[in-house]
Amino acid sequence: MARMTCTETIDAPRAAVFARSTNIDGWADDISGITRIERVTEGPFGVGTRFRETRVMMGKEATEEFEVTEVVQDEHYTMAAESCGTKYLSTFRFADAPGGGTAVTLEFEGTPQTMIAKVMGAAMGPMMKKMMRKAIAQDMADLRAACERAG
Repeated sequence: MARMTCTETIDAPRAAVFARSTNIDGWADDISGITRIERVTEGPFGVGTRFRETRVMMGKEATEEFEVTEVVQDEHYTMAAESCGTKYLSTFRFADAPGGGTAVTLEFEGTPQTMIAKVMGAAMGPMMKKMMRKAIAQDMADLRAACERAG
């Protein structure tokens, strides 16, 4: 199981940061690692919202389908995906930052479900973890920049 946590402090009110981070239609514009978003469900962001996210990973486009599994307005939300025999959970937490602004923490977890995924995880785990850590840090920095640009 791979677990990672990344926190970014954003100079913007919590409600504005939460709103921007849940605007999945704007992610391809705000997050440099995302090349395309395709909604699977219509309507506002909430439990049951499904979408496909495409990004370039290791030089190739990779598309994953996510489902929002939990939302507490302005506090946190969780998204789940399953791919290549692994279940992924991403939880975004929002809190008032000391000194002002918003502290956003992303908790990412990947749990192999199949024997092949467990073997691949053991063989490629350190490289994949490094790549994921870098991508997550960039996504969070991009979110900060988008929120702060918006004022």
